[in-house]
Amino acid sequence: MHGSDLVSLRCRIRQGDRAMHTATIVTQVMQCCFPLMHTARWRALRDVVVSSVNGYALSLVALAVGAPRTTSVRHRVKCVDRLLGNPHLKAHRFDLYAALARQWLTGLPQLLIVVDWSSLTADMQWHWLRASVVCDGRSITLYEEVHPRKKLGNLAVHTRFIKRLARMLPESTHPPIVMTDAGFRNPWFRLIAAQGWQWLGRVRNRDFVRKNEAEAWLPAKLLYGKARATAADLGVYETVRNHPFKCRLVLVKHAPKGRKYRYASGKVKNNSTARKIASRYREPWLLSYSPSLAHLSAETIVRLYAQRMRIEEEFRDTKNIVLGAGLSLSRSHGQQRLQALLLIGHIAQMAKRLIGEAAKSAQLHLQLASTCRRDRAELSVMMLAKRVIDSPALLRKLKNPWPCRHVLRSQTSAAINRAIAA
Repeated sequence: MHGSDLVSLRCRIRQGDRAMHTATIVTQVMQCCFPLMHTARWRALRDVVVSSVNGYALSLVALAVGAPRTTSVRHRVKCVDRLLGNPHLKAHRFDLYAALARQWLTGLPQLLIVVDWSSLTADMQWHWLRASVVCDGRSITLYEEVHPRKKLGNLAVHTRFIKRLARMLPESTHPPIVMTDAGFRNPWFRLIAAQGWQWLGRVRNRDFVRKNEAEAWLPAKLLYGKARATAADLGVYETVRNHPFKCRLVLVKHAPKGRKYRYASGKVKNNSTARKIASRYREPWLLSYSPSLAHLSAETIVRLYAQRMRIEEEFRDTKNIVLGAGLSLSRSHGQQRLQALLLIGHIAQMAKRLIGEAAKSAQLHLQLASTCRRDRAELSVMMLAKRVIDSPALLRKLKNPWPCRHVLRSQTSAAINRAIAA
């Protein structure tokens, strides 16, 4: 056998060894989904999830190439194509999200949930609405939907989304706190309040507020002049003149971080877009929240809202080509196919998160770190999982990662308790 043939054989053995171990882990993660699906469909879904876990992008051909099957690539492409367009998978999609969520959310006293929209395709024709649970490190997806651009921010879409979230969440001691950015306004807050939940958002742009009925309405931006580095509780206000809605307001202005938007050459950008972005980030935070959260201090409200950026990191994890799931490479169109790809990515990210937590518990991160620092983690849990998956020898050292879902549960409690108790 020639040297090149030997190297090729070793590479195939290494890839097959990695696929075998990741397939075992993915099977354990997806065990709760088995009663909900036909066996053949469950196996097809498991194979594409294994492909995604092993680093193949969330696109039809890439998932087919990485699927752990001995059939030809053409046959695997047809198999993945049928799976993405399968009407039965579409019908059971919500049940699959709910089954996975119940595996690690049951028993938690309170949840901190972040909801946001994000563009899904480069042409901006499709957007996706995602709800994530805040925990230490990356937030974890709870549920997500895909909608065309004309449905962006649609009230009917929001209403159905909240009802589905309510069906999915397990019983807890306290109602969840739902956080959103300034794109979600009073109609959304009314839906959250009607559900018996608590909400936390931001007031920006042309919104009007007033202290009480005896006072005149004034633009919310007039309050920016009162902003200081220390968070101030402004008390109860009404927002939106047409349909007044009571809330509490907190105002804070963070110190500038000195960030500059630069060209590749290092020169600071000074065009209109860059100036607009800079102006937006210099604005103070005028936060509105449920009156039922009046027992929390202004500093606590600010710390809670600061957790909202975790969902932005998760959006990047899903779309990033180099270090993420590579959804940006997909050329699939249509609500059903895009939602199927997001489901595959969600299960794969959950499996990788558990692998990373198991590797951390086994102290494998010490073998992969380039320094001996102990004061902070050099590798994130997701990057640690990627390194372990790429090394079958380390992957074999892992015990069953499935019990690490209890670690996710403790991290979820720690994230909200730290913000409230600090």
